[in-house]
Amino acid sequence: MIPVDVVVAAIITATIANVGNDKLSIYHIGTSDLNPITWGEMKDELLDYWNSTISASKMGKAEIHVSRKTSALNFLKFKRRLPLEAYKRISPFLGKQHEKNATKMIKTLNRGDEVSKLFKFFMTN
Repeated sequence: MIPVDVVVAAIITATIANVGNDKLSIYHIGTSDLNPITWGEMKDELLDYWNSTISASKMGKAEIHVSRKTSALNFLKFKRRLPLEAYKRISPFLGKQHEKNATKMIKTLNRGDEVSKLFKFFMTN
């Protein structure tokens, strides 16, 4: 049996990946212990995809950190958030466009945190 959260995450990911695509894409999702994909292989595939699309040119190269240590992951979140929070605080002095940019960057960071929560169960079990 395939866990429902894996199926839902795959459906959401496939839907987002095909927005505006007029070709039919077929995806297969499954679980097995016969030919498992490691977290490292999954990380490599995601990074290759992200860094080869327009997203990388708009938002920069992606980084994915896989760790069972909550403290290490929390430090990395803090390290990413700190400069954005500083930018957000000084952005009113820099102009409206900087305020918009700071808000957009914080929202993007928050979305990344939400996506990482999808995988928390798999990383801690």
